Amino acid sequence: MAKRHYLLVSLGVALGGLVLGAITVYGHGTTVSPQSRVYKVYKSNPENPDFELAKTAVEMDGKSSYYTWNQVSRNIPDAVNSGLPEGFDYSPWVPDGQLASGGRVDSDEFPGLTYRGLDQVSSEWPTTPVLSGEKMSIDFFATAVHEPSVWDVWMTTSDWDPSTELNWDQMEFLTRPDPVLEDNHYYFDLDVPEDRLGHHVLWIAWQRDDAVGEVFFSTSDLMISAVPEPGSTLFAGAAVLLCVARRRRSR
Repeated sequence: MAKRHYLLVSLGVALGGLVLGAITVYGHGTTVSPQSRVYKVYKSNPENPDFELAKTAVEMDGKSSYYTWNQVSRNIPDAVNSGLPEGFDYSPWVPDGQLASGGRVDSDEFPGLTYRGLDQVSSEWPTTPVLSGEKMSIDFFATAVHEPSVWDVWMTTSDWDPSTELNWDQMEFLTRPDPVLEDNHYYFDLDVPEDRLGHHVLWIAWQRDDAVGEVFFSTSDLMISAVPEPGSTLFAGAAVLLCVARRRRSR
């Protein structure tokens, strides 16, 4: 009886270790403000998506990809081996037209977790409103924290339009921020370029500094408006929105 009990306990520990290991492997993150494309599809309910692009994305990749919204990632040790330069060239792994999916389009290479649906070219991707030339706050939800790491941020250039695929010639490297980590959320502020108006895309790479070189990609659609003139109704409304955003950040 004692031997049998020992075997059962050993089996339980082993299985528990496998479960914990699985949780660790698949727990990473994405931008939740402004919401990334993958997070929008997840929030739309993969069982019955509430907007057409999300519905098509689920049809292309399957529900499991969008329940696993925190796994838009690649292993790119070259980034680490080259010394983690700012604005590292990810194009050999993430080619034109595949930035939103992080290049995870081949079901043989990435069985069960492709994100081809995020690369759909459309002006109908839901956007987050921000103001040109102003600061915007970024909230990246890390379901598992990875340190040490670095962050790099790009945005579509002023001549890009949403009827064009995301491509490297029309992506501008903006900055390498130094986020603050609080309760599994990384926060940092970003200056929106003054020459951006209309629909644009924010692209973030969270690169781990380790031998594997795992990097997580996040794609968020923005609707950038000009700062209203002082005294206008729009200016007052923008001031209220900015105040609310700052209050939420300070909590």
